[in-house]
Amino acid sequence: MDVVRVAAFLLLVGCNQVFGLESTELVEFDDDGDGVGNVEDNCRTVGNPGQIDRDGDGVGDSCDNCPLAPNTDQAAIGDGDALGDACDPHPDQSGDCVVLYDTFSEPERFAEGWGAPPAGTSHVDGHARLDTGSRLALFARGNDGAMLTDQYDVELLVSIAAPRFGGRIGAVTSATPQSGSWCSLFTADNERDRARVSAFAGPSDTTLRFLTSGSHGPLASLRLEHHIDQIIGSARTYCRVDYGIALGITGGIDGTLPAGGSGLVIESLAADIYGIALTSFEPGATCGEPIIR
Repeated sequence: MDVVRVAAFLLLVGCNQVFGLESTELVEFDDDGDGVGNVEDNCRTVGNPGQIDRDGDGVGDSCDNCPLAPNTDQAAIGDGDALGDACDPHPDQSGDCVVLYDTFSEPERFAEGWGAPPAGTSHVDGHARLDTGSRLALFARGNDGAMLTDQYDVELLVSIAAPRFGGRIGAVTSATPQSGSWCSLFTADNERDRARVSAFAGPSDTTLRFLTSGSHGPLASLRLEHHIDQIIGSARTYCRVDYGIALGITGGIDGTLPAGGSGLVIESLAADIYGIALTSFEPGATCGEPIIR
């Protein structure tokens, strides 16, 4: 279509010269009215003047069915629900709904979504930077300012330098700053060239630890995918971490998890936070309007 429009424009210009008509200007279409023409717009159906594309797949976050996982084809073949196959926690069962998506690109909205910015928080090049020597928990809030306390699947996209010894970053749900359901990357004080991944549901002493291979250096991006399933008599956490290599593990406890917050926990680390997504799993239900910040 764009090639046809360009060809038509050249034809009109030629006609103008032959017949001595006034010059012709090519009017570029902007279907969503966001000030970015269709040719350059990475999301033509939804207004997104900022053109934010956190996963770099060429599809703007405003219409990307996996905004934190590259999927140029936007395939949702597995179940056809609101999430693409690349990030769907339940790819064979429809019912996943986006509850919240935040790119941390607007500093003035940080408190609205996560409470007062903690010490060590700054904003650099359109994202949030957290730097803390202690344990810090950020739990998502709804538009009414109340903490979201249901169980959610959580996806987190961050960038960190080489982890400090004893440092940790995790995607959490049903959590307090000390317990809940976690998917995290951390380093142990006596392991100077390795990082560990843990997944657990319940108290910290139920953590399952697995070593990654190779040494860890600066990260262009770290993706933590975390979801929890309630099966008969137990809660099980599924954790996938992309940290140079992709590693998936599970952990669980007998019994159900109490209500708690969902978001991220960071300890003794400096990390750039590019995006977080909370999704719910409600088979047969109609998805509500997501919170987009």
